[in-house]
Amino acid sequence: MLKKTLKLIKKAKTVIEARNQADAQLHNLQKDYDEVKETLTEDEKSAFESAVTAVNEATRGEDADTINQAVSKLFEAASPVFAKKTRSSTNKRISTKPNR
Repeated sequence: MLKKTLKLIKKAKTVIEARNQADAQLHNLQKDYDEVKETLTEDEKSAFESAVTAVNEATRGEDADTINQAVSKLFEAASPVFAKKTRSSTNKRISTKPNR
């Protein structure tokens, strides 16, 4: 009985950790998305928003693997966000350099 209880506790801990990581990553990606969404295509926006929905649904469940898979798909869908955010950051740095 103790082994079964310990196994349940371990599973619960794993799910909680996966949820916490998913929430943190989702929060950060959502901030980046909000900064560049005007520059994204409708397909890119749709893919990102669908991946966000999938993460939110996965975190309501009790399977850490499902949560982690949804987060991986979110990162795939966020690749245009990363590219445009990087490009935007580079352009800002270039435009703020003093002329010599």
